[in-house]
Amino acid sequence: KLSGIKSSNALLFIMAGLNMKKRGFDEMVILNTEGNLSESVSSNIFLLLNGELCTPSLDQGCIAGVMRERVIELMKAKGKKCLEKKLTLNDLLHADEVFLTNTIDGIRWIGAIRNKRYFNNFSRTLVSKLVEEQVRKV
Repeated sequence: KLSGIKSSNALLFIMAGLNMKKRGFDEMVILNTEGNLSESVSSNIFLLLNGELCTPSLDQGCIAGVMRERVIELMKAKGKKCLEKKLTLNDLLHADEVFLTNTIDGIRWIGAIRNKRYFNNFSRTLVSKLVEEQVRKV
């Protein structure tokens, strides 16, 4: 229940980051105690699954990230849904597209997990929409 609170206790992320470097990975997915997707070492995770944008719900242990919320708001503003729900490793491996969000990197497309390759059409469009919004504000 407290996992969604940003705090100075980063042990989980430090340990995952060390494991990630040891294995030579660019990123690692963090699972919750039920084995469902929570987030990555440094970001929230989104899947384009069967034509629907999905992200783990906050009750799955992910941080309520600023960019996560911005993507959800943008989808609503465009009249589209972003489903916040339980997601499994099977969902991850069957997704058409996977991307990560955080305030430092913005939106970062994932090219592959294991032997599965992903497209980036949706995430590129999303980045363009966010940039367009920022340009209009300036």
